[in-house]
Amino acid sequence: MLGDYIDRGNNSKDLVGYLINLQKEIGDRCICILGNHEDMAIKYLDKQIELFQWERNGAYNTIDSYKD
Repeated sequence: MLGDYIDRGNNSKDLVGYLINLQKEIGDRCICILGNHEDMAIKYLDKQIELFQWERNGAYNTIDSYKD
């Protein structure tokens, strides 16, 4: 799987959960490569960048999908 799983979609949380479960189910046959959107999210969570640096690339949609 090639990144940008959390690129402005309303179901980012669901997709990430699906990929986690798929990886657990089939193991090494499922390789998830992070894209720049996931990289920005991780950097934001690690306080390496500010929210405004991620917001152009789907921050609010991703954050909103985790609020439920």
